[in-house]
Amino acid sequence: MGDIGSPVQTASAEAQDIGGQHRYSDLAIETCLTLGLVFGLRLPQVEGLLV
Repeated sequence: MGDIGSPVQTASAEAQDIGGQHRYSDLAIETCLTLGLVFGLRLPQVEGLLV
């Protein structure tokens, strides 16, 4: 079995279709929201940081 990778990388690899939406794990969403609260960032800024 290969390494699955981080939740964000896995979601990013699944959304390869043009115009497709990303599918994030619950852990990735909670991490984004937590980082946003801690550092006062908006969601697109945090998403760009993690992807």
